[in-house]
Amino acid sequence: MSERKRYTAEDKIKILRELQEGGKTISQVSEEYGIHPNNIFKWRKQHLEMGVQGFKTKRDDWPLPR
Repeated sequence: MSERKRYTAEDKIKILRELQEGGKTISQVSEEYGIHPNNIFKWRKQHLEMGVQGFKTKRDDWPLPR
């Protein structure tokens, strides 16, 4: 069983930009990246509601600066 791919906030924005600026459909992008379309819909909703901060997690700040 393979490990689940984790997408950074920057990755998610890049994928969403392909939808908006590249003229691709969600189906095309989900096939290209191997992402379930529901995830892309969820990311788009988060982005519209919260901007980039909606994608930030504590994991994004790891490792903590000393």
